Amino acid sequence: MGQSPFGALINNAALVVAMILAYEALSQRIKRPKAFWWQIASGFLLGGIGISVMFNPWVLSPGVIFDTRSVILGLCGLFFGTIPTIIAVILTGAVRLWIGGQGAFVGVLVIFCSGAIGLIWRHFLKGGSRSLSLPELYLFGIVVHAVMILCMLFLPAEPRMNFFSKAAIPIIIIYPMATALAGWAMAAREEKNRLEREKEEWESALRFNQARLESLVEILQHPTEDLQSFLEFSLEKAVEFTESEVGFLSFYNEKEKTLKVNVFSKGALKECQISNLSQDFSLEEGGYWGETIRQRKPVIDNNFQAPSPLHKGYPPGHIAIKKLLEVPIIRKGEIVGLLALANKKRDYEEVDAYQTSLLMETVWRTVERKQAEESLRRERERVQRYFEVAGFIFVSLNPKGEVTLINRKGCEILGYKPEEIIGKNWFDNFLPPLEKNMVKEVFQKVVSGEMEGVSNFENRIFTKNGEERLIAWNNTFLKDEKGRVTEVFSAGEDITEKRRAQEELRERETKLTLALESARMGIWEFNPQSEQIFLSEDSQKILEITREKPAWKLDEFLSLVHPEDREKFQNFIHKVSRLGLTEDQEIRFLSDPKIERFVGFRGRGLNGEGESPKRVIGVLWDFSERKKKEEELEKAKADFLLAVSHELKTPLFLLGANLELLKSLPPEERLSQFLSLERVFLRNFSRLRFLVENLIDSQRSPTMGTHLNFQREDLNPLLVALVEELEVLEQKKKIKIVLDLENLPPIEIDKEAITRVMHNLLTNAIKFSPPAGQVMVRTLQEGDNAVLEVQDQGPGIPEQEIPLLFQPFSRAKQAIQSVIPGAGLGLYVSKILVEAHGGTINIASQIGKGTTVTVRLPIYRKGRPD
Repeated sequence: MGQSPFGALINNAALVVAMILAYEALSQRIKRPKAFWWQIASGFLLGGIGISVMFNPWVLSPGVIFDTRSVILGLCGLFFGTIPTIIAVILTGAVRLWIGGQGAFVGVLVIFCSGAIGLIWRHFLKGGSRSLSLPELYLFGIVVHAVMILCMLFLPAEPRMNFFSKAAIPIIIIYPMATALAGWAMAAREEKNRLEREKEEWESALRFNQARLESLVEILQHPTEDLQSFLEFSLEKAVEFTESEVGFLSFYNEKEKTLKVNVFSKGALKECQISNLSQDFSLEEGGYWGETIRQRKPVIDNNFQAPSPLHKGYPPGHIAIKKLLEVPIIRKGEIVGLLALANKKRDYEEVDAYQTSLLMETVWRTVERKQAEESLRRERERVQRYFEVAGFIFVSLNPKGEVTLINRKGCEILGYKPEEIIGKNWFDNFLPPLEKNMVKEVFQKVVSGEMEGVSNFENRIFTKNGEERLIAWNNTFLKDEKGRVTEVFSAGEDITEKRRAQEELRERETKLTLALESARMGIWEFNPQSEQIFLSEDSQKILEITREKPAWKLDEFLSLVHPEDREKFQNFIHKVSRLGLTEDQEIRFLSDPKIERFVGFRGRGLNGEGESPKRVIGVLWDFSERKKKEEELEKAKADFLLAVSHELKTPLFLLGANLELLKSLPPEERLSQFLSLERVFLRNFSRLRFLVENLIDSQRSPTMGTHLNFQREDLNPLLVALVEELEVLEQKKKIKIVLDLENLPPIEIDKEAITRVMHNLLTNAIKFSPPAGQVMVRTLQEGDNAVLEVQDQGPGIPEQEIPLLFQPFSRAKQAIQSVIPGAGLGLYVSKILVEAHGGTINIASQIGKGTTVTVRLPIYRKGRPD
């Protein structure tokens, strides 16, 4: 219980919301989400989500845990129904019993109650779960978790009191909110899916009615020279557009009340084995066949095999009827015939009866062209109503290119009202100038018969506000009996955003390729099913391997991995491919057994479709150079720490030894002895102070800058005092310091900073001078500058090393080889401090003759002349 109840429960609630949304995203890929197998699978998936959150609980006390399984199971009952909920309840209940503890019984009770409340709520819900509002979902969450809190009354006394004092309020605050948010997202997704399904149904109906309309036009345009052939053609079209298998057309004699089967469809002629097809029978003998005439309206029976008193059987060899549509043919108020269509794969509907009646009435009455055009106009208006709810543009053009029909979607995209479009030339008014002439020329050639019609075409249209939109058209050309185009009907989809997205995707892919190339990164992919690793060309170049095929078996690839890193790489592949994680891994790669290359891998697991395994895609890069620099940096750090520790040990040892000496003396002698050692203490303290300040300045100046206190000071007395402080170093190596000091005017400096510069230069000169050597210190004036020179008789410094000495922790090779102590900061800090004064510092050296360091400081700071 290291985490607060609110933090733990919020974390758990966020986890379950994320997992439910992930499940919802997966379920959208299922084409039949209501199938029984998917309900079973959903139960196991949701149960798995519940189990997963049970292993990330908030522990109130041993055996009493809280997680968001109540949220999962409540929403499971509300949205997924009985079977998934029962499975999820059984799985989570079993796991809770397995976990055990004194809260096991109550945990199972909460699981059962949460699922039951969801199912009960679903049962009494009106309008489906998609109609749930956010407040109602929150109320649902309150009810589920209020019952959950009541279940806690069954806990033993101590954990029960602990629960009501610590967990009840956080649970009733957090869990209903998590329930509402997750449920609201699921309800919104379900509503979206419903709208998409309705859209697909409308589009299907639109296409089907368009096909029926074309069939009707073909019938009306068919030559009527021979009534029998015309009726046979009309019957075949009726069978075709109703998707029936067979059809029969009978004449009816109103006076004699007899029927005669006169015309058979091709399918009927092929399957029927009755010798005498054309038979007369009375209305009474007709049974079900005569019901349409008796009712004077179409009759639909989609279960013809079911028992009925009207069924009087049919003669041997007759086609078996499964579904039946009968339509009376009426002329001048009298029934003159009967059309029977049978065995449609889907159920017959009223629209089938309506369109078939319209067809047969037109066929039998052979009305004038005007009546036929009026019938077509009514059909078009009905189709227009379908068009209005579709998400596509529907436009109809006459041979002149004038708009005769446009739907609401087309008006919305163009930005005009229908009356502003109907009758206008489509090409002159609604296409951009650059495309108008080309598209118009193609249209005119199609209308004139010079070229075949283009079914699929893309062009831009020009909207009222001046915007251009790219439309993908599907064109249908209606022709008269002479083959001339009478109308062009086009359905268009606005693909502007889609094409823009494709272009952006291509641009991003190009940028990604360039970025990978500039970053020296390559792409790799792993297929868990075939256990193959695929390497891009860039990856092969980075790894310096040549192979005709980029695919490697995992075992084969592992043979090039350093033996100590192979298990680590296998674990990495397992995590990203089977657990769906995003991971980074660094390994040593041996494309050449003698060359060890450090390679970084990053991979992400991607879900496959259905039950297929996941795949992994990622990038790799070579960081061998970085590794080398890191090793060099580590060595430099180690050398620096060794040098600093050595520099610190000497004065600390002297200070400690003298303090021990003082402690060993009687109290009455300590004061006099301390006064005799005072210079030793001050000298070593000064040495420590200079070293520490160098360390501080080396880190502070690049990031924070130097902060100096400028005052007028005489440089020469500072040098004399410093030489006296360094007397111990002189005596130790028997070095003679010679001062050649010219009278200088006071200069503006920071006394402490310049003293530290002079200390660094003098101690370097003493350390590098041979025993009994000489160090020359000069001061002089050159124009507006005061010059300080420190010259030693040391071994000298190679010319190529001199620039490096002004970098932090950098030392001459001679100093390292001779094991001369130092931290490599003196010249670096000196350069910073001198340049902060507006001065310069330079080194001149000759091998075997010594080194001279020259510092020039302005007597007057810039902007402040005396």
